[in-house]
Amino acid sequence: MIKFRRIRVALAIRQTGSAAGAAERLHLSQPSVTEAIGRLEAELDTPLFERSSKGMRPTPEGEVFCARSAEAFEILTETAGQCAKGTQLSPVWPRQVNELHLRTVIALSRTGRFNLAAQSLNMAAAAVHRAAREMETLSGLSLWRRTPYGVALTPVGEAVSRASALTLRGLELAREAMMEKKGVFDGQLRIGVLPLARAIWAPTAIADIISAYPSARIKVTDGSYAELRHGLIDGEVDMVIGALRPEKDTTDIVQYPLFSDPLSIIARSGHPLAGRRTVTPELLRTLTWALPRPDTPARQMFDAFFARHNLSAPRETVECGSLAALRGLLSLTDIVTPLSPRQVSFELEAGSLVVIGAPLDGTERTIGMAERKHFRPTQLYNAFKAALVRAA
Repeated sequence: MIKFRRIRVALAIRQTGSAAGAAERLHLSQPSVTEAIGRLEAELDTPLFERSSKGMRPTPEGEVFCARSAEAFEILTETAGQCAKGTQLSPVWPRQVNELHLRTVIALSRTGRFNLAAQSLNMAAAAVHRAAREMETLSGLSLWRRTPYGVALTPVGEAVSRASALTLRGLELAREAMMEKKGVFDGQLRIGVLPLARAIWAPTAIADIISAYPSARIKVTDGSYAELRHGLIDGEVDMVIGALRPEKDTTDIVQYPLFSDPLSIIARSGHPLAGRRTVTPELLRTLTWALPRPDTPARQMFDAFFARHNLSAPRETVECGSLAALRGLLSLTDIVTPLSPRQVSFELEAGSLVVIGAPLDGTERTIGMAERKHFRPTQLYNAFKAALVRAA
């Protein structure tokens, strides 16, 4: 990670138009400013400013880097202002913190212990303690409290941790967007995938990106919707794809529906009902079921299907959200499960699994992608979204 001090120097030069103006604004000597911007350009291997007798103005790459970096730091500034409301605190600490301060808050939020935070940061525990104390001193905020098991972040601490993670991610994306301006697409896509997207939809889009952008890096994270939504808000992933949920709180998330997908009854090829084109709801109630968790759209749609036919939903013999486990159960038993055929397309093509009857009426789920509100995608992200649309 680039030193914050050097980025702040670049932003000051962009604002003032000269090294002398930046030095005055930041209360530094002009040689210090000149050295800092030189080191930053060397680190990025990119000239950020054009020098002339009239001063310094950003190159196209420099403008992209500075604009996105300013947006990243603004996340901290806005959080500081919100935390300072109703207090005598001055929300200027975002201009004083460094990368270690932010990473310390994030690590404590995720581990709850100083020693574990130190391990995750590959640092001595004493250094983490010192950074934590400095962060509280600079901000004037109570960020955590002691517990019998370690430390827990206060609500203010959680807000600062989230802002810290989004700021660091924003600075990473600033560099990636700048490199794209040079024609280098070596950025990282951080994608959260829900069950329906894992089998073929996401892999197809990822394969397209790898083919078009061989230098791109892709980090795929799976989990429940609640886990991935939390990761999306905290900057651990930048996009979640799969079955969308009704969002009561739309302050953080924006969703983009792409298609609808109904549930079908999936079973092993040797199941007694294999080959049946029609099955009644009454017959379905007599089968042995593996069902998803009650809080998932698939389960809610499944239960609603029987309610529309004035029947109680069948009781699950197995509650399972793991597609790998379901494949094993279906192959070894006469258990059936409600799934999208997309999730087991390879097994259906191979003939090891079959669809019983027609898709369940009224079980269409909205499938698409979710992003953080105000997330500004790079060209690589836009290419991935286009690949998702093609693969839908």
